[in-house]
Amino acid sequence: MLTEFDGALERLAAHGVRHEPVETYSNGVRHVEVLDPDGNSLSLAALPQVRADAARSS
Repeated sequence: MLTEFDGALERLAAHGVRHEPVETYSNGVRHVEVLDPDGNSLSLAALPQVRADAARSS
């Protein structure tokens, strides 16, 4: 499933902005360090995806 998080990384890559490997934590949070051409970093994180059937049962 492509997420907004994945889409953002793809758009950055299309502009030559690289990133470290995406980490997924045990709670489902995804985290990545994005690096600019000067080596500065920015951390991005995404909450776990909630399945539609799980959301309805809440």
